[in-house]
Amino acid sequence: MATLVKHGIRVEAADGTGTNPKKLFAHHIDLLAVGEIGLNGFMQREKLPPLKRFFLMGVNPVYLGCNLAMDDDVIKRLDAAIAAEKAKGNLRAFGIAP
Repeated sequence: MATLVKHGIRVEAADGTGTNPKKLFAHHIDLLAVGEIGLNGFMQREKLPPLKRFFLMGVNPVYLGCNLAMDDDVIKRLDAAIAAEKAKGNLRAFGIAP
């Protein structure tokens, strides 16, 4: 939100993920700046049409932490699963492209 305000765009804060898509479809707001991952699930649950991304304002890193006592084999299998999904392009929503 600070990025938009910095560029002189009037911003109307929402009280949660569900408020802004409904405002957008009601033509109350013109732009929806939101994280893609949480929004997609909300749109499906509410049976709203998908939104089209016009531009990417930034990417937030996603980290996966494991307990230090976790077996090394489990970590290797997890790494392999993530690499396979990355190769298929299934992690793009997380900013991880092949």
